[in-house]
Amino acid sequence: MTFSIGAEHAAAQLAATMAFADSDALPSKIQFFANADGTGVLLAEVTLARPCGTLESGVLTLHTSAPALVVATGIPRSGRWLTGGGLLVAQGSVTDEAHGGDFQIAGAATPSGDTSPTIYAGAALLLGVLTFN
Repeated sequence: MTFSIGAEHAAAQLAATMAFADSDALPSKIQFFANADGTGVLLAEVTLARPCGTLESGVLTLHTSAPALVVATGIPRSGRWLTGGGLLVAQGSVTDEAHGGDFQIAGAATPSGDTSPTIYAGAALLLGVLTFN
């Protein structure tokens, strides 16, 4: 048997995550980096809406306030979701929509043999649907 929690408990955890993300006066954000460990050159930063998401049927869906401006050209390998005050909410991998990363970028070309698209300074960054469950 595998350890699991009940659906109500899972929904409460997701609600707490959303409340934590929105706990600062500033909206939460997702930063994208070229390094897989969430360090190095900041490529782009997406500001989330307030509230940062909606919780329905045990799924937390995040919402952006607007497309973000890419500040440096590169291939994003990691994303960090931060509160408006800079506290870590979650971090994970970045891919295009076809490769199942934790954060998915839509509408940009992925180099042959890669899983994440190249984003270019000055372009708009569009995220795929971001869900947690």
